[in-house]
Amino acid sequence: MEEEKKYDLIEKWIDQTLSPEEQKSFAEYQAENPTWEEEVRLHQHLSETLSDSNTQDFHAILQEVDETWEKPANSGGRVIRLFKNPALAVAAGMALLLGVFGIYYFSRPHSMPELYAEYHEEYPMVLNQRSEVQSVEDSVLTLAVSAYQRKDYKTADLHFLHLMTLNYENDAYPFYHGMCRLELGYLEDAILTFHAMRSEEPSPYQELARWYMGLACLKNQEAERARKTLSEIIPGAYKYEEAQEILSKLPPPN
Repeated sequence: MEEEKKYDLIEKWIDQTLSPEEQKSFAEYQAENPTWEEEVRLHQHLSETLSDSNTQDFHAILQEVDETWEKPANSGGRVIRLFKNPALAVAAGMALLLGVFGIYYFSRPHSMPELYAEYHEEYPMVLNQRSEVQSVEDSVLTLAVSAYQRKDYKTADLHFLHLMTLNYENDAYPFYHGMCRLELGYLEDAILTFHAMRSEEPSPYQELARWYMGLACLKNQEAERARKTLSEIIPGAYKYEEAQEILSKLPPPN
């Protein structure tokens, strides 16, 4: 998609003025480009951050520069247009605005929902479905794995709760139960589930639980709890570097 058209679609999407045909183009490009959501989010923040008067002042400055740009001395002092194509002027203006906004966006303290959205990713299913069902646990596990892989977290959650009653020693079951709670938006339940895992015998799932508990606290907008949890992730542990990045971006303590 051409840059000019892309900017136009984003602006119309923000203003909720997309035509049915443009809505279709927007949806298609969004599905094909994983960075599209980030581009839209940056444009949204840009629109919210810059007031109308500031935006108008910027466009006035851009237009003035465009109209008075001069070639070097060998041009005979002839005034030329910096952008002969108005579309290029718009694209250049947006690029400059995004560049300035990018500096602001990445240097300022980030909100907790922003940090959650930036660092959250669903933990993949690493448990295997049982090819030969030998027990009730095998049968329920197969159902749980299948539901989680197709992102049916409500069904998967019920199966993992069942598995926790069948085999309370397997840390994978409470961990995936916590993940289902997180993906479903039951944040306090997810936090409590992950927190409980920290008191169990050491296992790889404890490191995972600590990271996702920190993310759940972010989404639940509990800054101090998130800071404490992420600070407990030690060097070499799962997502240590990412935890340090989040700690550096969290709003300062009150």
